[in-house]
Amino acid sequence: MSVHFDRRARCGTQCGATHFWVSGQVTSTLDQRCRQIDGTRLAVDFQEARHQATPEAQATPMPLVARLPRKHQVIQLRRSGVHKCYCQAAPLTKLHNALLPSTMNVVQLARLHKVREFLKFDHPSIKRVMLELVPHTLGDAVEYERFREYLIKGRENQPRAGVALEMESQGYKVFILPPGQEAQWLGYRGDMMVAVIRSSW
Repeated sequence: MSVHFDRRARCGTQCGATHFWVSGQVTSTLDQRCRQIDGTRLAVDFQEARHQATPEAQATPMPLVARLPRKHQVIQLRRSGVHKCYCQAAPLTKLHNALLPSTMNVVQLARLHKVREFLKFDHPSIKRVMLELVPHTLGDAVEYERFREYLIKGRENQPRAGVALEMESQGYKVFILPPGQEAQWLGYRGDMMVAVIRSSW
């Protein structure tokens, strides 16, 4: 799978705040449907998150559902070299012209409230793309949820984003965000983790 990066767009929404998101249509499915995963048919109820995040958005875990068909690239999620789970990387923006790694090894943690800084919103030339990360199988769901809660709880009660460096040789850095206000700024209103691949220039 390859990745095409869209530049970010900026817009004032009807709630009066300024929000940020990746340009291009977000294609995450947030409707009710059944999915086939490893032969087990799951009835899934999706409820779109509120447009404006509540103060409890980071502190309250959202329900976990493994829900995408097996058609996206599978990525191994690690923390400092330790295997956590396998995820499907579902593109939320156009994908071509950069290679995704087979592994995302989180070796650093960034303070989530500094998302505008580490995603470099003040640099118009920076390109970024979003991927929705979902458990590859039902067997991956438990460790997936644990890692998601690990990012939400963070350190010293401050949520974190995971940082992976596998794409540095291509000129990109990967940031893994939990669901919540920061992901909503990027246009994502689901309950999964998202990977934001940001160019270095």
